[in-house]
Formats: sequence, structure tokens, C-alpha cells
Amino acid sequence: MTPPHAAGVSSSRRSGRGTGHRTGGDTGRPQRRRCGQRSAVRRPVCLQIVYTYSMASEKTTTVRIRRPDSERLQALAQRRHTSVIEVVHNAIDALERQDFVRSLASDYERLHSDPERWEEYVHERREWDSLA
Repeated sequence: MTPPHAAGVSSSRRSGRGTGHRTGGDTGRPQRRRCGQRSAVRRPVCLQIVYTYSMASEKTTTVRIRRPDSERLQALAQRRHTSVIEVVHNAIDALERQDFVRSLASDYERLHSDPERWEEYVHERREWDSLA
């Protein structure tokens, strides 16, 4: 028996599940559903972030998101005169910075809760400030 990948057909495509295909009528052959059509289950079809051709050479992946979020990303990109992927990159960077600042604030709170260590910190900071 030929494995599915050797025959050029994935196992999910052969079963008609998971790839936007459905079994058609009496033939048992998968039929391609057009982008935007919905299946019997109310879930969005074909929601993908499209990468530019220049990104094709890099290691990329497809991210599936809800339609309202996709529309929000597109609106942000239009307002900023940039691409959707650039908005996604900027959002990731902003979240990482936000996590860093929250972690830093938590560390300061913990340090401030220990009076002895806080006094050591303040003393050391004053020493450094005097050198500046």
C-alpha cells in the first residue's frame, strides 16, 4: 500500500476532513469548497493571515483567527498605512515589553516589601548617582 504522502494526497484530504474538502454525492471524491462558503457547522472558513512573497523564503506559518479579529487587524493596518503582518509583529513586541515592565514592577514591589534589602538598594543607587 502506498503511504498518503507518497501518493501526493494527505490522509485528511482522502477522508474529506480538515482541509476544506467534503465528499461529493455518489462519487465519494472530495469536492473543494470555495473560500467564504460555510460548512453545516457554523464556523469560519479560510481565515488566514496572508504573508507577502518576500516572506516566503523565511520560515513562516499560518495563524487562524476569528473573522472579527481579522477585520480589526485589517483596519489597524489601513489606519497605520502598513501591512497586517507588521501590525501583528508590533503587537507581539508591545506585549513582550508589557510583560517585561510588569515583571520589573513585581520585582520592585518584592524588594520594597523587605525594608533591609530596600535600604541596601537605595544606598547603592545613591552611590551610583553620585558618580554620574
